[in-house]
Amino acid sequence: MSTKSLAFVLCLVLILGCSQNEVSVGRFQKLTKAIKGQDAFVRFRAIPELGQIAEHNTAAQKLLIRHLFSEEIDPDADGEFFDVVKALSRSDSSTTIRLIKAYQDFKPVSQNLKRLLFVLGRMGPKAKAAVPFLLEQLEKHRQDPEIEGSIRVVLANIGYKSDENLATILSDIRKRTERGKSEILMITLAGPRDWLRGDITKEFRTCLNESYESDEVLEVHLLSIILSVIGEIDNSTAKRLDVFLKAQCKAEGGDYIDIRCLYFGFVLAKADPTKADETLRTALKYLALVSPGHGVYAADILIGDILIASERNMMKELVKTLDDSDPNVVTGAMWMLFGLGLDAKEYSPKVLKILKENPDEDLREIAALSL
Repeated sequence: MSTKSLAFVLCLVLILGCSQNEVSVGRFQKLTKAIKGQDAFVRFRAIPELGQIAEHNTAAQKLLIRHLFSEEIDPDADGEFFDVVKALSRSDSSTTIRLIKAYQDFKPVSQNLKRLLFVLGRMGPKAKAAVPFLLEQLEKHRQDPEIEGSIRVVLANIGYKSDENLATILSDIRKRTERGKSEILMITLAGPRDWLRGDITKEFRTCLNESYESDEVLEVHLLSIILSVIGEIDNSTAKRLDVFLKAQCKAEGGDYIDIRCLYFGFVLAKADPTKADETLRTALKYLALVSPGHGVYAADILIGDILIASERNMMKELVKTLDDSDPNVVTGAMWMLFGLGLDAKEYSPKVLKILKENPDEDLREIAALSL
């Protein structure tokens, strides 16, 4: 990494700093300028900091809501979009009505509705005030399986009591409908909640086993993440995933090209702590080869914020790998910390040590970006 690039990164860290759930007027002005600016890297650093104060800070909420519905971010491919969603989901319940009004004031089109649903689904019970709005939208979008399925999951996530809604979701997943695929995706992105129990959990296991040999790779890793988070991976499924890792992800000279190496490795690391070191190393090697890009985006959403955040021990296992002798493993671990951002700031001393002492220039560059 060049001295100029390193200086830029470190100066950025010093300028923006880390919040402690409140910021000075001067700092907030800098954050406002950053999120409205054209520099995506600076926005990437500013958004999580605004999220740290958004819970009770109306001004921060408004900035993030504006960015949520802006044309500057692409919800289908941009990790920046997820960072905005994650930041807003930490806001208090009063943000719910503010979000709905903003959606109506911008453009109440399907793309913006998807953005709104993503936030409400992640807010969970804090978004109960959205129930009347969601029921209205449900009726409007009966002919759109993608939107209808997403709305049904959001209603369940925020605690809307409806046997009909849960029965419909179960039926959709059991019958493998288009609406069911949308429901699986929203459950994964918004985060599994307590309503995912009993028959529906059993159906997820059945889906995973049936999808395992199919071409639906996306469906396979979504299902594995869901089941791992809610703690429902059975022994036969775990063995099957373990066999896959050993056969497809550990061959000498292998390129780790199958994305299931990433998801299955993290899922098994959580499902069986006694094998966490081995399976996590396999996943991180894959992440090192596909990052930056899809690897970081997927790791940030599905692994970092959903899977690892649901169990503190997983983060500890991840940080241990920063001392690994394999540079690919260390690289993958730092890309994970990069994606997690401020949520991983307590581990910055270990990353700083790599930046200062590791002779590998590529590792030092990623360490600087992570910081």
